[in-house]
Amino acid sequence: MDRLHQRLRQRARLSPDAESLLGQTSDGADIRLTARQLEAATDAVAHQLEQSGVSHLGLLGHNSPGWLVAQLAAWRAGLPITPIPAFFSEQQLNHLLDTTGLDGLLIAQDSPLDAWLPSARANDFKRQPLDAPVGLSIALFRRPSTPAPLPDGTRLITFTSGTTGTPKGVCLSGPHLESVIEGLEQRLAGVPLHRHGVVLPIAVLLEHLAGALFALWRGATIVIDTPDLTGLHGSGTLAPDQWQRWLAKRRPDSLILVPGLLKALTHLASHHSAANGWQQVLSLVAVGGGQVPRRLLEQATQQGLPVAQGYGMSEMGSVVCLSRPDEPQDGRVGCPLKGLRLSTDEQGQLLVHGRRMLGYLGSDHHLPSTEMPWPSGDLGHRLADGHWRLDGRQRNVIILSNGRNLCPEWLEAELELIDGIDRAFVFGEGLPGVLALLSPSAAIQPPRLEAHITALNQRLPDYARVRGWQSLLRQLPGVAEPLSIASNELTANGRLRRASIQLRRRCDIERLVARTFPGHEQVSAALSSAADGLPSYPQEPPPP
Repeated sequence: MDRLHQRLRQRARLSPDAESLLGQTSDGADIRLTARQLEAATDAVAHQLEQSGVSHLGLLGHNSPGWLVAQLAAWRAGLPITPIPAFFSEQQLNHLLDTTGLDGLLIAQDSPLDAWLPSARANDFKRQPLDAPVGLSIALFRRPSTPAPLPDGTRLITFTSGTTGTPKGVCLSGPHLESVIEGLEQRLAGVPLHRHGVVLPIAVLLEHLAGALFALWRGATIVIDTPDLTGLHGSGTLAPDQWQRWLAKRRPDSLILVPGLLKALTHLASHHSAANGWQQVLSLVAVGGGQVPRRLLEQATQQGLPVAQGYGMSEMGSVVCLSRPDEPQDGRVGCPLKGLRLSTDEQGQLLVHGRRMLGYLGSDHHLPSTEMPWPSGDLGHRLADGHWRLDGRQRNVIILSNGRNLCPEWLEAELELIDGIDRAFVFGEGLPGVLALLSPSAAIQPPRLEAHITALNQRLPDYARVRGWQSLLRQLPGVAEPLSIASNELTANGRLRRASIQLRRRCDIERLVARTFPGHEQVSAALSSAADGLPSYPQEPPPP
């Protein structure tokens, strides 16, 4: 990331008093760093890391100003880093530690290590001296370990959201990351960006690269507050009132959101218009990470939100395509960034041409030449004006017993647009029609929910109508919310872990199939075939 550091040094020299980084720490202290102070803090931590003997750093902690300083310092010290999302499960954490073999951890939080890692793994690390810049909480831990070999030039290892507890580590180079930033700069030319608000976990590549680092590249101020202040916990649990207070206080002009957060922002914009001074300063609300209903995009633009839908994947450095807020928001994901090109194969799968990752961590397989397109696994098609639109995941396509095909992401997005439905899982392979498992909020009553689904069905073609549905309510204290990250049914970026859902909800699936389509009780066995090799889950009791 040489050019990024050159830009930061230049800004510190030419505009030393320009505000670069602000936020609040876990103990409530306000941090404000000018360009000169950010440069000095980065240099101070980098010098200590160079002397530490560490060769591969993991980076832990909730969103905070110290997180970004720690990351910039590690790169300046020439070290590869692996951001570790705070919402990773114990299985995922163990997998990450084992596959990376990382010998150092930076924690951007004033808390013991066993608050972040399983106790048995935390005991492997010993705290090492590190003088953090004034006001910032950054601690260094080391363990005796031989880091896994990395492809030459690796600067960042990001773990895919995956569908199991063993996600892949994607190795990315500095020039690749900077090429994504340059592509964003070209695509968003003329769109004001002065103050970016970090909402998603910064350990997630989308927010990390396209949010914070891109804003730094553009010379903007970065606002990184803790989840207690933003109202967003984990990778998707939101306290809307707290989020509105944060928006009013920080007044960012750019945000990166997932579809569920865009839905929440649209709701805030429509119900609190008198208090929406924050809405007037927004110039970019980028949304990605999942299927976005066209109706939600229409509602957001009607409320005056400057929405720009995008599409990407970790292997390509996060962003592949991005629309602009001054372009139609009708479901398109925009044009490919500079240096990338899209095509499709015979099945409609998107093929990505151009730059890509260095490889998967621990894989001996040689990647295809960049002359060969990368199969995305996503379905899509090109519009007449050169923009692209997504149609769903290739492997998730449902074939009904009448031979009709449909992508479940489309219907799930429509169901989740209903106020009171947090998540939806649609299935129906080999069945006469579509069924859905729903995770509704406690506020919505069954008759109202049924009325909403009836209204939705009236707008859908007959083959896509939801023929039956089952609410998944938390039955016991201490049991994770259904269709959530905590229940291992949702990935970090909000995508459903379909195989895990099929295992955990097998009884619900069988009951719903038997009730809706008598004589098809055994179809759930076919549904679960994709889950072979995954751990089994105890079945939750049926609703009373």
